[in-house]
Amino acid sequence: MSYQLKEDLHSSKVIHLDSKFGTTFLQTGTDGKRLTTNYIYNLTEPLLVPDNQKILVSLYSSTIPYSFYNLRTGVNDRFYISYSTNGGASFTDCYFDLTGGNYNAYELITEFNDRIGTSGAVKRESDDVADDTIKDQITFTWSYDRKRLKYNVYYASSGSINQIRFTFNNSNQTIANMFGFYDGDVVNPISTSASNPTQSTKCIDMNDAIHGLYVRQNIATKGTMDNENGTFSNILARIPITTNAGGVIFHKPNEATHHNLVGTNAIDNIGVKLTDDRNRPIDLNGLDWQCALLISFVENKPLQQEYITRPNAIVPQPQVEDVLPVEQVEEPQVKLVRQKAVRDKKPKKKSK
Repeated sequence: MSYQLKEDLHSSKVIHLDSKFGTTFLQTGTDGKRLTTNYIYNLTEPLLVPDNQKILVSLYSSTIPYSFYNLRTGVNDRFYISYSTNGGASFTDCYFDLTGGNYNAYELITEFNDRIGTSGAVKRESDDVADDTIKDQITFTWSYDRKRLKYNVYYASSGSINQIRFTFNNSNQTIANMFGFYDGDVVNPISTSASNPTQSTKCIDMNDAIHGLYVRQNIATKGTMDNENGTFSNILARIPITTNAGGVIFHKPNEATHHNLVGTNAIDNIGVKLTDDRNRPIDLNGLDWQCALLISFVENKPLQQEYITRPNAIVPQPQVEDVLPVEQVEEPQVKLVRQKAVRDKKPKKKSK
């Protein structure tokens, strides 16, 4: 949709925001310190909007350090595992948390073995009490199939444990995607055969729910549709991840085709939030990020009633009895006369 910008309207404004100078931070990170990706900035000089105008809000540019992790503490770090000593008649459900960080497929295997082999790391779900039974009796062997992008795993037991299962209980903290399992999967039993190991049910997703970054704001709250819950949300723009971990994401839309139309008299504070695909805040681990908002002014025209005709609308046709008879006027018939050519006649000779 295009808007006409007239000379008598206010000129557009660009508001540069830096999380370093945020007024109020709404969340804390795993380290207990402020989360730089969810804050409110109070404008010292409010932005006033005349009564005869509205504003268009769009993302002008953004700079974000790639310092967030693909395995995030408290977000997608929990592995659920159960063991049985009676052939699967009953299970003891346990869990353990992996250490937050950036992992590749092979480093994730190492982290799994390190954590499950750490004393006190595995806890029972029922009472959160440490249970070292798996650590003392079970040895897991993982391998990564690069052709299929899946993990293979089997185990060996040196004690009373005779069955192992993985349970991903569909919670927000599950690490199922990174190991190639669906949320809610119950993988039972885990193989004990090296020649026929248990394989991931889908391709592993080392990025989990960070396939793009979403900038959200508090100026326009109904500008875009969020298909996670099927409602309109406050998403301003989606930023693709164009660099590797440790780099900086520079984003400047080549053509800002989407604008949020807002009717307000003034803006005295701006709230911004950086999230993943599931509206969970991104933790930049203490680093700051910047974004710029473009504010354009358009004419606030009064609403006019419009009549819209659908292209495929069915127009009712008049019935036969409703049609008035048309008086028929008999036109005179014109007779066509065939004309014959008249030749000069020669006088007849008299007979003698």
